[in-house]
Amino acid sequence: MRYFLYPLRYLAFRDASEQLLVRRDWLLLLIITALICGTFFSFPSANFFGEGGFLDGVGGVASTLTGFYIAALVATAAFASPMNSMDEVIVQGAVLEFDPIENSMSKLTRRQFVCAIFGYLAFISFALSIISLIGVALAAPLSSAISGTPLEYIALVVIMLVAILVAHMMVTTSHGLYYLVDRLYAVNQEILPIPDNKPPSESSGQH
Repeated sequence: MRYFLYPLRYLAFRDASEQLLVRRDWLLLLIITALICGTFFSFPSANFFGEGGFLDGVGGVASTLTGFYIAALVATAAFASPMNSMDEVIVQGAVLEFDPIENSMSKLTRRQFVCAIFGYLAFISFALSIISLIGVALAAPLSSAISGTPLEYIALVVIMLVAILVAHMMVTTSHGLYYLVDRLYAVNQEILPIPDNKPPSESSGQH
């Protein structure tokens, strides 16, 4: 079970103040989730679960993105970098993970962080693909079975959960692309010592 859920370790990453890293995105997550939920709550006749509906479309997109995320994961893990900058710990905006062996927080390298991002995204997109297949297949029989009963409200809960997953996948993808495009190959700046420019001695100039 531990290995099955291992990609979700991204959710436990912390920033330099040891606060959960995902909390930085709560406002954007809330806005995207509210837009998705608000659309289908305001228009109950909108097609969410049916064939060709929102869930069906999300499943199709997620299944395509799974391949992209895995390709990005493999590329990040395999690519070499100048001066091994990918294998240096992140200095600005440090990312921390609890190390059970050392019983303390350890800093991640750029390569470790980006691999964790795309590993998480591959897991979530694959899960959304499976959820979509099951949801669309069961939509028609379940709809007729629970129609007019309190169980109808389960559909609202499912809509909210799918909206949260989609929103978090969108936000995390933007983080992954940012690191892949800009930060992955950045080299840490170093302050070099002032060169010793002493004038030559008089004796050295005599012949």
